[in-house]
Amino acid sequence: MDHQHLDESRPVGRLIIYLSQRAKLSEQFLITIFPMLGESKQKTDFECQKEEGVSKVAYWIDEGFGYCYEIVADENGTKSNVIIGIYPKGTIMLDEHGFFNGAASDLHYAVKRESVFIPFSTKDFEALATRAPEAAILAINVVAENKSFAQDRSQLLRMDKLERRDAMLAFFGREIEEAFTFKELAGYLDMTEQYYSKLKKESLMRKG
Repeated sequence: MDHQHLDESRPVGRLIIYLSQRAKLSEQFLITIFPMLGESKQKTDFECQKEEGVSKVAYWIDEGFGYCYEIVADENGTKSNVIIGIYPKGTIMLDEHGFFNGAASDLHYAVKRESVFIPFSTKDFEALATRAPEAAILAINVVAENKSFAQDRSQLLRMDKLERRDAMLAFFGREIEEAFTFKELAGYLDMTEQYYSKLKKESLMRKG
């Protein structure tokens, strides 16, 4: 079989290499999964669709960021989106309960504008699993990594507010402030947009 799809210069190749580092992939696995994969890039934020409240698609984030958010109402009933999980490049974003068990969720998933991603549906996974048993091992490993992103935010929120922005930048890189608005990042760090802007201004003054 021609293994051009293992080319690290292409999104599909990087995904296959990522998977191969988490399970031994058979020839049957590669033959089956390769036609299922296609990269995408959107000029605006891409809202991941649900079927009757169920998220049935996983997303390989090849460039940029994916994110998970919930809709929260304040004391006045005004609703806003609060990001609770951020997925950097080189990760798989999915709602494990929806993808594997068909369970509905109030969580929403999206991919930031100009990001490159590869969608992979539950239907494709089920077809893959019938032909390549290592798909089940990969599912376990991906779910374990996926849970760590919720833990990352929990760790940030246990820090003093003065430390949260610097810790976030150290983990995700400074490009996160180019991809997300200050309002979005402030919500992720559980602070006001004004306080986040103050932290950034103070950081710039220290460097200046």
